[in-house]
Amino acid sequence: MDDESEGIAEQYEHRNAYPIREATDIHSFHFKALRETDVFFHYDSDLSGDVIIMCDDDKVEIKIPGRALIEFVASYVARQKISRLEQMEPEELLDIK
Repeated sequence: MDDESEGIAEQYEHRNAYPIREATDIHSFHFKALRETDVFFHYDSDLSGDVIIMCDDDKVEIKIPGRALIEFVASYVARQKISRLEQMEPEELLDIK
């Protein structure tokens, strides 16, 4: 096996080394970060269970309750929307330009 094939085989083995709990509707999301790290998210379609986040370079696996992620993202989006509203001119806010 040449060096390139060995590298691909190692990546495949590494990505499949993480146990993913049994579920009927598991989804995955692959985020290719700006640095050389791949991040994988495995989750139930309704985020009812844990979201398993895996980072390739560190062989790190983090389990976070799906509900915690929903709350975190909702809070972030709310703060962004409030900030945009606070910066609008009255005419823009009322859509009467």
